[in-house]
Amino acid sequence: MKRYRSYIERAELLMAHLDQINANLKTQESGIQHAADMYLIPPLMLEVCLQTIRDLGLNPIVCRGEADGHVVQLADKYQGYVVSKDSDMHVYPRIGKGYIPLNTLSIFSQINEEEIHSNSNSNNDITISYSTVKATVYHPQRLASLLKLENVELLPLLGAILGNDYLDPQLVRYPIMEWCSSQNMPVKNKLGYWPKCVAEYLRETCALDEKENNLPDLVAVADNLKTVITKTRENNSTAAALDGLGQALITSIYRYDPESALLSGHSCPKVQEEKEEEQQHTLPESISELGKMSRSIIDCLVTRTFWATLFIEDFQKESSWIISRSLRQCLYTLLLSNNTKHDEQIVPSSGQLPPPQVKEYIREKHHIADMDIPGLPIKDILDYASSNSIQHILNDAQASDQLLYHMHYSNDKKVQDLLTALDNHYLQSFVLCLRYLIGESAHQGTPLKNYDVVGLLVGMMMASSSSVLLPSSVCTDTHQKNNEKKGPNNNSMKKWSEHNRDGNTRPALKKQVLHLTAQYQSVVFCSHLLSQVLHCNTPQHLRGKASLEHMYNGVNMHHYLQLARRGANIGSLLGGPSRAHELGGLFWKLHRATTLGLTDKMEQIYDYRIPSTHVNSNASSTQEDWLQPRNIKKRSNSHNNSNEASFGKNTKRLATTKNKKASSSSNHNKKGGNNIFDVLSFGCNFDDDDE
Repeated sequence: MKRYRSYIERAELLMAHLDQINANLKTQESGIQHAADMYLIPPLMLEVCLQTIRDLGLNPIVCRGEADGHVVQLADKYQGYVVSKDSDMHVYPRIGKGYIPLNTLSIFSQINEEEIHSNSNSNNDITISYSTVKATVYHPQRLASLLKLENVELLPLLGAILGNDYLDPQLVRYPIMEWCSSQNMPVKNKLGYWPKCVAEYLRETCALDEKENNLPDLVAVADNLKTVITKTRENNSTAAALDGLGQALITSIYRYDPESALLSGHSCPKVQEEKEEEQQHTLPESISELGKMSRSIIDCLVTRTFWATLFIEDFQKESSWIISRSLRQCLYTLLLSNNTKHDEQIVPSSGQLPPPQVKEYIREKHHIADMDIPGLPIKDILDYASSNSIQHILNDAQASDQLLYHMHYSNDKKVQDLLTALDNHYLQSFVLCLRYLIGESAHQGTPLKNYDVVGLLVGMMMASSSSVLLPSSVCTDTHQKNNEKKGPNNNSMKKWSEHNRDGNTRPALKKQVLHLTAQYQSVVFCSHLLSQVLHCNTPQHLRGKASLEHMYNGVNMHHYLQLARRGANIGSLLGGPSRAHELGGLFWKLHRATTLGLTDKMEQIYDYRIPSTHVNSNASSTQEDWLQPRNIKKRSNSHNNSNEASFGKNTKRLATTKNKKASSSSNHNKKGGNNIFDVLSFGCNFDDDDE
């Protein structure tokens, strides 16, 4: 929980500096001060890494609990290095050949230059001559020696008192530093001196109460700490924390080293309770291989919890994870109905079996809230899949497919035929996720605008190489054209976005776009979880090679979403007339598969004039009018007019500041308007850049 609070603080700090960040993006400056304090791990990163590892033929180990201890045990067993980014690794007494912080690891590969030139026009693999690995390695023995601790076994106790998830450092920091001052030890109010203070305190404690091998008794350490804390804190606000201090030390050390000599004669009830709880939760037979499962699925099975990793999003709105909740609710029922032995039962028509519940930890405004979320009713899921038991759904491909399509607003046979016609599992997965986002947004009362859908579609196309998305005939023509170009560095895998956008530029970050892309990523994440559980025939939905990697590219998504919001037409978004003619057919197929049956669930802001019939490369100029450079206008209907009125005084103020520029249409169109309210409220048209 403490870790998640720190994530919120980082995200808030980033959003507070959004203007400064955007200014740096324009000037290509390196960044702002304290940028490291704003860093958040992208929520999809871990899943992408795991999928990449599996694609390489390796079997990752997914632990039921904390992975740190298991990693250290493996390093010690096989005498390897631990590569991580966790300060707790410093205090493990046995860690193989040592701990390497991830940010200090560098790998350099030497490639033969002549081989690059000889293979530039062929598909032969390039051989790496040799690799050099550089890193900083930390050894527990050296750390103990530096801190003048006579026994390396004291390091877990040092780590516990320094502060972790089990002991709040604020409880002991000031009292111990005051104690050091009383011992005439020079103390400075700097974080770097804190480990030295704790080490000095431990040396004194060991001298007062020695056991074997210069190790103190944990109960005596806890009692001594209570005395030191009480001397500096006269109030009773810390009474509860002091009562649990001894057990907190024992639990913390057990996490670091279950076989630590410090634990001799002490038990850890909390860990024992967790083990007993794990034994009660048996994995369903169809998903019993933990290495193939996401950590989030294991959490649901073992602890009945879901931790919603924090996105960079608009904190004035509800969490981006809310939009994907129905996918998770379906997942909860599929997973936990098995654990409660409901899977082999035929559910009566009354559907009286209650759905299981999972505690979700999710952002609510500026804090983390926990909510008990029930799964979807078992009867509803069985109806969606036309099945008579949960186990049948998990084992039967047809039932799994039917449920997956239904959950993604795609149970119409025509939609499924369009998905099949795409003949590309990356695009099929993308369209399914986007259909869910459209349908669920409307269901929750916040329908997407049609320009957002267009921006996401083009962003997906432009983020992927031609060989990944385009038909083989188009790829062949492109490859031949590229080979005619001079230079050894020609690459036929060039991304389509590179034809239309300067690769060195970065789009500005806007709150609305940040929130929309966060919602989309949460849908991809939860759809990926659901696909791991279902035994689907649906073409490798988010399970194919590198499928997650191709689902999101932040730079391209933000760029094309902002262009679409400003009123760019399809032809300009696709890269101008020639590129639009080449890519228009693919865009039409994607748009048709995405919006069929969902048009009424979107706000139709712009009239893109996308035809209802199939577009091919031999289409007449009239048929291709939707791809020609032109100013697109806002649709005129009562629904949109009501939305215009709702913008109120802010819109009028923005209109006043822009009116002077509106008289000069050419200058206005070149600048493109920086605020979406200009477009929605006053129908400003934008000339399209056909570079």
